Amino acid sequence: RCATAIVQIDETTFQPKGKSEWLKLSPVNAGCHHEDARLFLFRGEPYLSYTEMSSYQPGRDYSCVMKYAKLRFKKNKWEVGESWRPHFGRNDGRAKEKNWVFFEHDDELHAIYNSGGDHKVIRLKGDRVDAVYESMGPAWHFGPVRGGTPPVMQPDGTYITVFHSSLPTEKAPHYVRYYAAAYTFDGKPPFTPLRISTRPLMAGSESDGHKVDPRYADSWKPWVVFPCGIV
Repeated sequence: RCATAIVQIDETTFQPKGKSEWLKLSPVNAGCHHEDARLFLFRGEPYLSYTEMSSYQPGRDYSCVMKYAKLRFKKNKWEVGESWRPHFGRNDGRAKEKNWVFFEHDDELHAIYNSGGDHKVIRLKGDRVDAVYESMGPAWHFGPVRGGTPPVMQPDGTYITVFHSSLPTEKAPHYVRYYAAAYTFDGKPPFTPLRISTRPLMAGSESDGHKVDPRYADSWKPWVVFPCGIV
């Protein structure tokens, strides 16, 4: 169903330069795919986090895990290097794990595992988690706060991330409308949330003109905004 590609962009115009290239992620079986790719830097090197879906049945069920991989530019081509599936939460293929957002802090790799309710940040060593930091999550009135953009450090030493959320709508079969907004959190453990938008910065809109794909009528969500990166 889905694939992931990469393209380099001009640093001043932000327009693509060169052709897109498919990224060969770990092989999956029929009914599986990769989605929700997010780029981030760790120790000066490019990495990719992504969701690996299994047994996907539109509108019915699926399971998924979070993975991340190192990227390398070799012989004028992007390649996927070593990849990891962190051993944390329900990330074993029997549940739904998604929307982790990765970032570097003090030369160590971290990820926001959960944003809504409690704010949980994990520290990673390959596929192993060796520290967990918990604090109270940000309050938000447009649905549960879910992962978004890999956090960026601001001049004052705090981090900012743009997240997504959703609320049920009154119109079936679309069911939900997505929103995007920002929150900041402390630049040191336990990474306590500090500020959050009072209103959505963006919202999925029916004026975007999406047409329902008949294959996925039961789970079609046209009213979506889904931030994956911030500069």
